[in-house]
Amino acid sequence: MPVEQVFAHKWPSGSGVWLIGIAVRMDILAESLSISTEEWEEEGLGPARGAWLKLSNSRIVLVYELAHAIKFHGARGPAVEVDAQEAATLGLDHLTAEVKSALSLTEDQIIVINRDAEAWRDDAAQAVKLRSQQRPLE
Repeated sequence: MPVEQVFAHKWPSGSGVWLIGIAVRMDILAESLSISTEEWEEEGLGPARGAWLKLSNSRIVLVYELAHAIKFHGARGPAVEVDAQEAATLGLDHLTAEVKSALSLTEDQIIVINRDAEAWRDDAAQAVKLRSQQRPLE
């Protein structure tokens, strides 16, 4: 399942939610996928690098690595985020399987996963609801 890098994407629902952490550093993952990484400052967390990726089914995910998480929290690689609406609709297991396949990850490379799929789906739905209630920026 090949991936394509996209630029300047915004979540359709207005919110992304954390899906999984992976045990492959961003530079190694980028090389294996033949993509480049973008670098930015994540407010309150410092340097980040990663990429927006379009999976073969056109789903967009954000794969990003925080220097702070690597240095201070023992992260072994990037996190993967998905659109909150897709999370609420499709669920944890479905999206994890898609990402695992698309990024050619092994079970051992998925080091952190939300175990309570129902609570995760509820949190994603709540993020969508809260975002829809916010007034647009003027």
